[in-house]
Amino acid sequence: FALNESNLVITTGLGNVYLINILSGKITWNKNFMVQFSRPPLIKNSNIYVVSDDNQTFSLGLENGDLIWSHSGNLEEVSIIGGSKPVIHNNILIVSYSSGEIYALNASDGTLLWFDNITSGNFFNKSSLNDIQSPISIVENKVFVPTFSDKFIVYNLSDGSELWNLKLSSINPVVISGKSIYIVDTNGRLLCIDKNLGKLLWAVQLK
Repeated sequence: FALNESNLVITTGLGNVYLINILSGKITWNKNFMVQFSRPPLIKNSNIYVVSDDNQTFSLGLENGDLIWSHSGNLEEVSIIGGSKPVIHNNILIVSYSSGEIYALNASDGTLLWFDNITSGNFFNKSSLNDIQSPISIVENKVFVPTFSDKFIVYNLSDGSELWNLKLSSINPVVISGKSIYIVDTNGRLLCIDKNLGKLLWAVQLK
């Protein structure tokens, strides 16, 4: 689900996208893309952005659901169902795919601004899953990307340069507060990380 004023957008595992007016309960329009959707859509500036399980991003007009542009990443044979919904700031759309790819796209026309693949040079990773399940966050022109494959990476939003990375795996949301980041990793540890330096400040093993 995604809600914007009176507009409710729903994506389904059968490839449907619905726009529903929450005041009347009536379906304004629906489209089918013949792909599976397992993550929430994003509504921004009269556009809808949806990411499919086969690593495609679609930009739709909010008014009528017409396709504005689309983008495709590499297919991945093994992945976790779901994933991070797109995030946007200053007309830069950040999308992640189950292949471990992260794209910064122009939200208006889908052109590529920068790109990274978290699997690059990571052949000895203990996990065969390159998925990014944790919600991606944008704070102070920085993109925070926790992954399932032993990397928590922070990028500069404008040019995609890597500011720091830390070895950890997570499928959980991140809490960014003041100068600290809080996240629970796949080993059940609550971690506190310095937001600017990427330094682990403390860790607590949860039950």
